[in-house]
Amino acid sequence: MARDPASTRSSALSWAGSWPYLVLSVAWWLPPLLIGTAGEFPLNDDWAYAKGVMTWVAEGRLVRPDWVWAPAVPNVLWGGASWQLLGGGFESLRWSTLVAGWLGAFGCYALVDRATGRRTGAVVAALALAWNPIYLSLGFTFMTDVAFAAIVTWGLVAIGTAWEGGGAKTWAAAILLCAAAAASRNAGPVLPAALLALIVFEKVRRPRAWMWVGLVAVPILVAAAVWLTANRGVVGVLPQAGFVLHERWLSASAPFHVVRSLLGGFPLLGLFLAPVLMLTPFSLRPRWLAAVALGAVAVVFALSTLLGLDAPFSVNTLWNLGVGARTLDGADGLPSAPGLAVGATALGAALGGLASVHLALSLVTHWRSASPTARVSLLFALGYVIPLLAAAPFFDRWWLAVLPPLSLWLLLDPAKTVVVTKRRLALAAAGLAVLFLFSTLATHDMMSRHRARTSLLEGLAFEGVGPEEIDGGFEFNGLTKYGPEAQRPHLWVGSGAYKLSYRPDLEGYAAIRQQDYPQWLSPGAGVVYVHRRVGDGAGEGSP
Repeated sequence: MARDPASTRSSALSWAGSWPYLVLSVAWWLPPLLIGTAGEFPLNDDWAYAKGVMTWVAEGRLVRPDWVWAPAVPNVLWGGASWQLLGGGFESLRWSTLVAGWLGAFGCYALVDRATGRRTGAVVAALALAWNPIYLSLGFTFMTDVAFAAIVTWGLVAIGTAWEGGGAKTWAAAILLCAAAAASRNAGPVLPAALLALIVFEKVRRPRAWMWVGLVAVPILVAAAVWLTANRGVVGVLPQAGFVLHERWLSASAPFHVVRSLLGGFPLLGLFLAPVLMLTPFSLRPRWLAAVALGAVAVVFALSTLLGLDAPFSVNTLWNLGVGARTLDGADGLPSAPGLAVGATALGAALGGLASVHLALSLVTHWRSASPTARVSLLFALGYVIPLLAAAPFFDRWWLAVLPPLSLWLLLDPAKTVVVTKRRLALAAAGLAVLFLFSTLATHDMMSRHRARTSLLEGLAFEGVGPEEIDGGFEFNGLTKYGPEAQRPHLWVGSGAYKLSYRPDLEGYAAIRQQDYPQWLSPGAGVVYVHRRVGDGAGEGSP
């Protein structure tokens, strides 16, 4: 039986119901305990964000490499605190993101519980976020996606709490989180914009709230926007946001990118929210709806093939039998799931994605009966997704920030007719178990691959091979060779006399060393190779 959201408003941020937070804590920290956090190596783009932390800790200046578009101000400050507390290095930064991910799972629970009054559903939604393979794998990096999702989610909780009777301290927290979101990622200003939109929608009914929040929030947000725009050495929020909104949406390729972006979100909207969907009133009735859904699935398959997407349609972080951006030569040779499994996964992603979209749209008709927390969450989700859909490409990790608001809307039950039966709970638990297994195993393999790469690179360094002679993959090249004069990865390679790859054979090179690494998700050990350019005096087994 669902609880009245009003009964949770005074305790959504308290520990009165501590068991969900205990469950979420165990659920979040169990994978890092199994996988391990050790490893002094960057992942994906976090080498660039780490440079910002290094400068902040050493010189007290907020700077960012041109490679980084996100402002990342709160991320650098948060990472800097972890760097100083834990002694520095990429493992210190990894811990900062893991803590942020933990808080983000708490925020998802608080947001959904506050707006729906369905504590069990809120726990399932938070577990689905925590064990989402993209969220968990990025928790092992120093990328901004997980921390930004945590900031936004708690910002929505704070806005809802303040709007529904919170005092000056709650409003201050909401405004601070709005500013933090704007200073974290380029799409961050959507959070304060959602607050202002809510004020506009409600100003006639609550003139005092309109006047008070407007007088306090608007000057602060305007001042923050001016500062962020002026300090282009740190950020470039407004010019870059304007580029996305204007140039990309008006381009002839915009429809292509919109379709591709939506398909790229299907795994997150369908497969990874399947446990949440198990607790919703969605069904494929009447029959015409089932027919339309199946027809849409066929269209999705055709479009995914034409657009060149790997099933289940994801882009950048997730691939069919692994996670982590494939940033080393020969990544196309990494383990891949059997075709039948890929097809079944793609089918589930398409059906689940269509179900999520259909149910969310049907619930929009309950806008007026929804709580302010639910309304501001919907405003944020729409304002965040729509401008970015034309981005080329819309990375799968960008969807993370809208998963808690979407889970909230999927679990809304205005008529209070949905009963969480044992069967529904069993299906949700089964879905969560699959998520946990895949995410943990895939993230382990990602870390294992990078530990093997790092071992080989350290061996070359020990034997006197300099970074300028090594093409060690995107992260290594960026960390060691990136500069203002080198704006593209292929320009960071240097002489490239030595090259790391997942392939045993490379044209023009001879393999001189290899490093096996354990894999949990696919049978057998993986291998990373060191190659030396033919004609540079390569000798078997030695550089």
